[in-house]
Amino acid sequence: MRLSSDRKLAAAPGRSALAARLGRAVLALAAASLAVTVLALGARLWWGFELLTHFRPQYAAGQLLLLAALALARRPRWCVAVLAGLAVNAVPLAPYLPRLGVAAAAASGNASVTVLAVNVEWRNPRADALLDIVRRESPDLLLVVELTEDWRQRLAELELAYPHRVVAPRADAFGLALYSRLPLERAETFDLETTAAIDAEVATPAGPFRFLGVHLRPPTTARWLAERNRQLELLGELASEAALPLVVAGDFNATPYSPYFGDFLDAGGLRTTLAGRAPGLTWPTFLPVLGIPIDHCAVSEEFIVIEHRRLPAVGSDHYPILARLALERRP
Repeated sequence: MRLSSDRKLAAAPGRSALAARLGRAVLALAAASLAVTVLALGARLWWGFELLTHFRPQYAAGQLLLLAALALARRPRWCVAVLAGLAVNAVPLAPYLPRLGVAAAAASGNASVTVLAVNVEWRNPRADALLDIVRRESPDLLLVVELTEDWRQRLAELELAYPHRVVAPRADAFGLALYSRLPLERAETFDLETTAAIDAEVATPAGPFRFLGVHLRPPTTARWLAERNRQLELLGELASEAALPLVVAGDFNATPYSPYFGDFLDAGGLRTTLAGRAPGLTWPTFLPVLGIPIDHCAVSEEFIVIEHRRLPAVGSDHYPILARLALERRP
């Protein structure tokens, strides 16, 4: 009996030391989560802080786990601090949390238009998965981003099903194309600062609408972030001046939690089809836990959003997105 007691006494200090280390680790993680949450509030002050805004879902999920751990450790002050950080992260996430009734929005009897947007990743050699998805989903509009001449040839079979199109391949990551089953009354490419974009007028039974297809600069340096922000500003100006109902789709290289993306939506009077339908992580496919939504479809108030879905991977580092819309008939 004495030997057993000695063993228990020897094990107790080891367990205490482990608990202390775990407690310190939890506090360190809590401090780090609060630090990135606060620094993200300075997104307009420095480009590096803006990058921190894109991971709000991860911060919130981590802080929920930390709250549970801190409560078990009886750290009430830390619980209050982490709860405050969670509230800060929840505010920009709130419009994109799932809401009852949103996923099954009615089309009010209007014919729907389905938009599929995909960044194929220009060095991705496979097209079979994307072609399978296009055959299955049969979108009315297909926007392809990072289109090269090789990719144009891989997608050649689409030209029979999509007789209306504007195709602008490039040798780098900024080519793009719009394939349409619906007549295009006007379709052209234009320079959106340093990358190309597509501007088209699409005819539907409910009337025409304007479609902008984009691929914005990735904000990986201070200069490129400034270029992307200027592109968002220009898109907001175009949207505010649009005489027709408007759809803007593509790879924005920005999440809806960025203040600059919010400025674009506000300036153009737009909303994303993602609203009320969960985070919709689209990049990168190879790091799902750290994934962020940077591929979007934004629409003006004349559209009813019937459906928004992320589609299966197609070999790219981006997931495709699909939005089914109804354009309200105008008198």
